Amino acid sequence: MQTSTELEDHLNNLMDTPGGKLLMDIRKHIVKRMPVLAIAFFAGLVIGYPLASIGVEWLVSDADITPDDTSIVVLSPVEFIAIKIRFAASLGILMVATVLIGDASMGVARSTALRARLVEADIKVPRPGLHLIISMSMVPILALAGLIYAYELLLPLLLDYLSKDASSVGLDTDWRLSSYIGFIINMSLASIIGFQTPLLTFLAIRSGAVQRTILAKLRRHIWFSACIFGALLSPPDPLSLFLVAMPVIVLFEVALILDRIVSSSS
Repeated sequence: MQTSTELEDHLNNLMDTPGGKLLMDIRKHIVKRMPVLAIAFFAGLVIGYPLASIGVEWLVSDADITPDDTSIVVLSPVEFIAIKIRFAASLGILMVATVLIGDASMGVARSTALRARLVEADIKVPRPGLHLIISMSMVPILALAGLIYAYELLLPLLLDYLSKDASSVGLDTDWRLSSYIGFIINMSLASIIGFQTPLLTFLAIRSGAVQRTILAKLRRHIWFSACIFGALLSPPDPLSLFLVAMPVIVLFEVALILDRIVSSSS
């Protein structure tokens, strides 16, 4: 059994490795940047709290996704405030993450510990090029396409279907505000993630990580995985599963066709 001295020596030896030095550099950087991170989080709170009120008001009264015969209700005195606080805190965390990602992007080239760790792990980082820039620019474009799909088709169809399904057996369609907002966020995130499928597929093929012929042979398994993805992120009904999984399947096939066209033209 190791003594405390042996454990301490072992820990010191680990800290002397490139990986240990990298962790220490990260820790020191976070401690040094703590005031900036605190300001970023506080700014997210200040900006996010009123934005949450505007967003909820728009989703409940102005948006075209809520069925006409449905009422959105608040079931506890602090439910609306809790939603605004969660949204503001999430925005604050996002701003903190943005600051850290920016710091990491600017500090990669200057970090001797990181370069030593990459050499130790035998990892070769590709240089940024035109293809990488185009690929990264496609991420927000596809995310916006996913949001448009969710707002224009997915959410109106699902909410109308769920409302009529409850009304068909004589139930009043009064939905709790937190559940309604959570449903919209989940479906929007599912669409944003699902619409990244063509980019991920195309990059996987073009980078050589997998061949197009292999993906074509695994088509049934990928389709089934898309259905599992839809089942996990949507309500337990066939329409919801279809509306979430179908774009993933279609966009996957589009990526295969696009890669075939690019390969034949090059």
